[in-house]
Amino acid sequence: MDYVKQNRINFHRAIMVKSSPAIIVAAYNRPSSLIRLLSSLLKAVYESDVTLVISIDKSDSEDVFEVANKFEWNNGKKVIIKHNENLGLKKHILSCGNLTREYGSIILLEDDLYVSPFFYVYASNALQFYDTDVNIAGISLYSHALNVHAKLPFTPLQDDSSVFFLQLPASWGQAWNYKQWNFFMQWFDSPLNDENYKSIAIPVNIAKWPSTSWLKIFTKYIIENNKYFVYPTISLTTNFADSGVHFNRKFSYVQVVLQSIAINYEFKTFNDSSCVYDSYFELLPSKLKIKAISLSNYDFEVDLYGYKPLLEIDKPYFLTTQDCQIFEKSYGLDFKPIEFNVFEENMGKDIFLVKKNDFKEKKEFFSLTKSMLFEYYYRMPVIGELLNLFILKIKQNIFNK
Repeated sequence: MDYVKQNRINFHRAIMVKSSPAIIVAAYNRPSSLIRLLSSLLKAVYESDVTLVISIDKSDSEDVFEVANKFEWNNGKKVIIKHNENLGLKKHILSCGNLTREYGSIILLEDDLYVSPFFYVYASNALQFYDTDVNIAGISLYSHALNVHAKLPFTPLQDDSSVFFLQLPASWGQAWNYKQWNFFMQWFDSPLNDENYKSIAIPVNIAKWPSTSWLKIFTKYIIENNKYFVYPTISLTTNFADSGVHFNRKFSYVQVVLQSIAINYEFKTFNDSSCVYDSYFELLPSKLKIKAISLSNYDFEVDLYGYKPLLEIDKPYFLTTQDCQIFEKSYGLDFKPIEFNVFEENMGKDIFLVKKNDFKEKKEFFSLTKSMLFEYYYRMPVIGELLNLFILKIKQNIFNK
């Protein structure tokens, strides 16, 4: 391809990035879920015409295609992509991401999601603001209320912006422009995309996911390239976790509060933000030190969820909730978010600053750290409540069979 023609293509793509992103809905075999998502799209705010693409992976039923075909989209063009072979979730999502080549930028929604009326306004503005930021691998519409590794609540720190940054890709509503997706695909097609997931930065539960997971691969990509996703402080999508590829039965623990009123979004550059988290949902040490002045001269790893394999990490100090007998500083567990206990130098012996040489990792069948954190985040149930929960689980398992 000659230089002039390539420049014209690049210019056309650049114009498309700044125009209205296309909405891509990835559907498979859940017609009821698709109806619910499409109904939420109709309630959203759009400032101009928007292309809606419904991409349907092949299944044994035509129900999903019929739902898509009958759906009336009055906000722009509707396109249905009906795949002739079953791609599986990984290939299907990759094919949806590749639509950035045609539309410049996209908002990708799987069919078990539900959107805020303001999802499109947020995504469009975020895509434009972070268009040239090389630190950003994509835009999330979902805001985690749960640390998906430790299975404990997560609350990001508040600052004067509408976003925070997390070194974990989004899969429950996300947006990419052509450049962001193309960087990933170049890596994806390179020898760097191998089966080596032994990096300490990749949480062990993600490393154990099957190779059919596109999210596992994207996690490896952003960690190896030191990129982050932009996350909203108030979620623009929520997840019904309907029975399907991700879940064998429906759950509600990934449901989050949706933004329900219009707000003015305030974006902050990655370098200016004080709310940047690693792949374990831990605040970066450099950001924690901004408010924890007494720790400014220490080189440490943050492990407030007590989930990291600390002895495999090459840092001289750890700031951890894992049990320590010898330590330099300690803090209690009272303030929320958890980092505030360090910021306020809250007295207690629940969080420890410990030298690596003094840290002894314990192999416990019943983890005291997990019990302590559970009690910090939740009210401990009494015996009667535990018995009721146990009986409920038995009934649910019998019903699901």
